[in-house]
Amino acid sequence: MKIIQHEGIPFAIAEEQDRIDSLSDALDLMAVTRYHSSGDSLIIAQKNICDTFFDLSSGFAGEVLQKFSTYRMRLAITGPLQFTSRALTDFIYECNCGDQIIWAETAEDALSRFCKTLR
Repeated sequence: MKIIQHEGIPFAIAEEQDRIDSLSDALDLMAVTRYHSSGDSLIIAQKNICDTFFDLSSGFAGEVLQKFSTYRMRLAITGPLQFTSRALTDFIYECNCGDQIIWAETAEDALSRFCKTLR
């Protein structure tokens, strides 16, 4: 995990080996983010999340995102969308209306959007 400061705010950016393949993985990344950055924002590439997450009928995305919400940790998922279900597209739209969970093309976009919500 890489920790950066953007506009004076700490952010954790997941690296290649940082993955979410289980609820335990998500909780571990949240703990590492808080410990190493003292921040509350994690940016992770879509490719670092298992495919089950993007099948909303599995319930896995709901479980993971509920943990992020419960522990007041913001999450940005970045990269071009590789999955194209109507339900997922609607879900992404709804997430992007808030500031807790966002979907962005790049980490830079995510940083910019997170910083806008903190001002």
